[in-house]
Amino acid sequence: MMPILFNILKLNPKMKVAPRQTVQLESFKILEQYRHSSEDPEHMGSIIDLGGGGEGIVGQIMGRAVTAVDIREDELLEAPEGPFKVVADARALPFGADTFYCATAFYFFMYLKPEDFRAVIDEVFRVLKPSGRFVIWDATIPDSNNSKKHLFVVPLKIGLPSGYSYTAYGAPWATRALNGQQLIQIATNVGFSLEENLGSEDMIHLVFVKA
Repeated sequence: MMPILFNILKLNPKMKVAPRQTVQLESFKILEQYRHSSEDPEHMGSIIDLGGGGEGIVGQIMGRAVTAVDIREDELLEAPEGPFKVVADARALPFGADTFYCATAFYFFMYLKPEDFRAVIDEVFRVLKPSGRFVIWDATIPDSNNSKKHLFVVPLKIGLPSGYSYTAYGAPWATRALNGQQLIQIATNVGFSLEENLGSEDMIHLVFVKA
């Protein structure tokens, strides 16, 4: 989606279009240390990527180091080849404890209802190895205040090894309030330590470590 189409989105009376967010390629560098973490080359990718179907941004960048999990098989089929692909519900991951070195959620929580955040973060904590990291990129979604606009849409400019990709993600606004403090509170209650908060007013970018 080219930038000119962002202006077209704003004309839709049913959409609340947020300011465009830019995710630089450098923000994924923290994942490089996990590219060769598995001693067994046939082992599933050492990074579990929640909601890794569709464009599969983390999978595009990290390839076979990623196990892409999505509840929708069609989204996984659409995702580029490279990662291992597993159809699963992030609230009940089909993996044993201490399986992965790192977990990622790239604009994933915006598609969840807030009441499901805890179950997902509990599962991430369970499947991560000790000292494993959980890296989150997402949008701050304010309360809709019963707005007549049904969708909250976030235009994105994403840095990839091949150049920038332009897209937009949208979710039902009435049930999708989201902010970084929500995620920090839940994650620290689960047992994570906050390592970095790199977000801004509109954008969430958090790095947690499993103690």
